[in-house]
Amino acid sequence: MAGQIHKKLFPFLALLALIFTGCAGPLEVKYEPKTEGQFKSSKPVQVFVSPFEDKRDLSKSPFKDPRTIGRVEATVTDMTGDELTISENVTDTVARAYKKELAIAGFTVVDEADKALYSVSGEVRDFRLDIGSRDIVAIEIASEFKEAKTDKPIWSGVESEQGERFAGVMGNSRASISNYIAASLQKIIRRSIAAAGENLVSAGTTPAPGKDTKPSVKATGRVTVNTSPQRSKVYMGGIYYGLTPLSLDLAPGVYEITLKQKGFHPVTEKVSVRQDSATELETELDKE
Repeated sequence: MAGQIHKKLFPFLALLALIFTGCAGPLEVKYEPKTEGQFKSSKPVQVFVSPFEDKRDLSKSPFKDPRTIGRVEATVTDMTGDELTISENVTDTVARAYKKELAIAGFTVVDEADKALYSVSGEVRDFRLDIGSRDIVAIEIASEFKEAKTDKPIWSGVESEQGERFAGVMGNSRASISNYIAASLQKIIRRSIAAAGENLVSAGTTPAPGKDTKPSVKATGRVTVNTSPQRSKVYMGGIYYGLTPLSLDLAPGVYEITLKQKGFHPVTEKVSVRQDSATELETELDKE
C-alpha cells in the first residue's frame, strides 16, 4: 500500500522539483529580434565576432557570481531569490547578440577569423539590471571593428543604455526580464553597427578586375575624449555617441563636440581630425 502511494506521489513530486528548479535557476537571456535595424548592408561582407572582454569593476560588486547582474526586490512570478543571475557570462550574451544583429543587417557572420574580412571585438564595461518597483538597467559596451588579417582599425566607439521602467500591473516574469535585457542590448548593438556599417561596406568593396585588389578603406582619424569627471555624455550634431572616456574613428574634418553630465555645466569644444592621426580632447567640467 505504501509503495503504491509512493508511486502515485512520484510524478507530483517530480513536477514540483522541476518547477522549483526552474524558479530558482539562472535566467536564460533569449535574444530573438523580430525587427530589422536601420542599417542594411548592400554587400555580404564577412565578419568574425571575437570574444568580448569583461571590464566591469567586479571588485566593488556585492555578488560572488560574475553572472549575477543585479538584485530582485520585487515579486517575479516564476523566479525565487533576491539576486538576478543569468545562465552564461555577460560577454557570451553580448557576442551572441552581436552575431544575430550582424546577420540581420546583411553581413555574413563566419566562425573562423581567417575566413573573415573584418572582426569585431570589445569590452563589456557595465551590465546591470535591478528588479524593483521600477526596473533599472545600465549596460555599456565598447566595440571595435578591424581588418581581420592586419588588425587595422575600421571603427570603434562606446554605446550605452541606461533607463528604468515600470513592469506593469502584472509584474515581472522570466520572459519579461529576458526581453528587457535583449531590448537594451539591441539598441546598443544596432547603434554600433549603424555607425560602423558604411565603413565596413566601403572597405569590403571588391574592385573591378585589373584594378588595385586591396580593400579601399575610408580615410579616417581618431579622436579620444576624456573628461573630469568621467562618464560624461558625448554629443556631435545633436547625436549621442557614448560616455567618456571615448574613442571614435571619424573622417578628416572639424567637429563640434558637446559634453554633458548632470550637475555640471555643459562644454562645447571644436576638434580637428586628421587622416591617420590621433587627436586627444581633455576637458574638465565645472559644477553648476
